[in-house]
Amino acid sequence: MSRAPFGLVVLLLISAFLGSGRDAEIGKIWLTLHPFEQLATRNGPKIVVSINGKPAGELNANAPDLLVSLPSEKKFDFAYVGPSGELADVSWSQTVKPDEQKLVVMQPWRRPDREHRWQIIAWARPEDSRRVLKHLQERKVVTVVSPILWGIDDQGAVNTYAGGETIERLRSYDIHVWPAIHGMNANGLHVALASDFLRSQLARRLSLEARNFGADGINVDVEGYRSEDSEAVVAFVEELAALVHRWGGVISYDVVARSDSWHTAPLPHWSDAPQRRRLAASVDYTILMAYDQFNSHRPAGPVAAPNWVKSVLTYQLRYADPQSILLGIPAYGLLWNPDALDLPRGVSLSHLDGGDGVHTFDKTHCVDRIDRPDRLFYWAEKSLTDHRVRLARDYQLGGVAIWRFGLDYPELWHAAQVSESHAVSLLDDLMTLLWGPGLPQEQPELCAVG
Repeated sequence: MSRAPFGLVVLLLISAFLGSGRDAEIGKIWLTLHPFEQLATRNGPKIVVSINGKPAGELNANAPDLLVSLPSEKKFDFAYVGPSGELADVSWSQTVKPDEQKLVVMQPWRRPDREHRWQIIAWARPEDSRRVLKHLQERKVVTVVSPILWGIDDQGAVNTYAGGETIERLRSYDIHVWPAIHGMNANGLHVALASDFLRSQLARRLSLEARNFGADGINVDVEGYRSEDSEAVVAFVEELAALVHRWGGVISYDVVARSDSWHTAPLPHWSDAPQRRRLAASVDYTILMAYDQFNSHRPAGPVAAPNWVKSVLTYQLRYADPQSILLGIPAYGLLWNPDALDLPRGVSLSHLDGGDGVHTFDKTHCVDRIDRPDRLFYWAEKSLTDHRVRLARDYQLGGVAIWRFGLDYPELWHAAQVSESHAVSLLDDLMTLLWGPGLPQEQPELCAVG
């Protein structure tokens, strides 16, 4: 990558300090959307600007600058709204400092200086240990393996599926290991987490076992809980994170996808119960499970259509910095039977390569639908592998998380590996120091959506 001439760098820095070359009129000020908020307002969301409770304009990725009158108290209020005006739970205020000609609009908790290291994580079931070791021997693409070590059953009991030998074997390949605790039953999660005593006991047990096993952190895959237990889940994650951080470990949390208009109907608590900002604030990484758009509860369609993935990612970005988000990528597709749409079969994408049926482009989901001679059908999501990984890079995310070993295929590892972050130029370094990471070029849409 070529470096910018030093004179140009100086001019750009001076321009940035002077409000990007624009002097505000007397009694007015420029509001400029920070790149992180620009990422979170792609694809339709807006940030409404208010002064003394009265709307003063809007900001988004397409219109990131706004010249407004400077109120006497020099305070502005900001609030997210969805693409169709949906009310959101994200709002904040900022005050203009003396002699400022421009106000960079950014939520106060954001950390533009956070280190950005590309992670490639893959979950693994205990029975997939041989496949994992074979991958590490042949490719070693992943940076982190997350073996499912513990499970919460429907009675609230916590079972250990594997021991320290699994982690020790993985660590011998110089791979980081974040063992996962898995729980998806609302009743079981209520029993395990609603009691302060049992919740603290579980957090201490997981932290102690992970440390004694030689793990590098813990992944929390607790989902499907009801809204009444959302506070208990946050309390559990906060307590576990504090314990893990005490011995230098990394903590990550898997969050179910949603957007302003899309929920996990007919079970909306899966997507609506998580307190996204509080959970993101507690952990090092939030893993956005950007799949299960369609399943047995929501037939029939792809596991993760490209424009749907963009919408749920954009939504999550208002609650977490991009470097702290890992984009969940499914290594599976669904094979649908028109006579039993409530019973789709999950199949590795290596077996759904599009060569066994008639292709019809699905404009709604932006990917081919494949109809086989046996009347079964699926969407050609293997073709989206590169697109999904590029999306994570284009949005400056911390990396990708792949569900899972046992469903993986060579093209997936290749796409994840070649998309690792590249070195930046001197100009990028200086502008990052001043502004934080810049806004990348957005990918073109795969198809038009109505």
